[in-house]
Amino acid sequence: ALAVALEADTLVYISDIRGVLKNGNVLPRLDEEKIVQEIQSGVIAGGMVPKVRNALEAVASGCKKVVIGGYTSGGDLTLLLEGRSGTTIEEDLD
Repeated sequence: ALAVALEADTLVYISDIRGVLKNGNVLPRLDEEKIVQEIQSGVIAGGMVPKVRNALEAVASGCKKVVIGGYTSGGDLTLLLEGRSGTTIEEDLD
């Protein structure tokens, strides 16, 4: 909600995990269709479900992208913003 009110292009969720994981690997990019599939299949579960739902809401309300990922050392934020780490959620991947 704050990112939308500030008309932010990018919202970053810093977490203790590297991003949205499937079989231990980070899913680098997701959109609504893929998120729904992964929730239904149980890949996205637990505390990640509200994070990705909030991310979809932010994207639908004007944020260009939402990034979910971890921060453990200097430079990690740059990697997240550049899409080189974490999971980037966008309205449409096409």
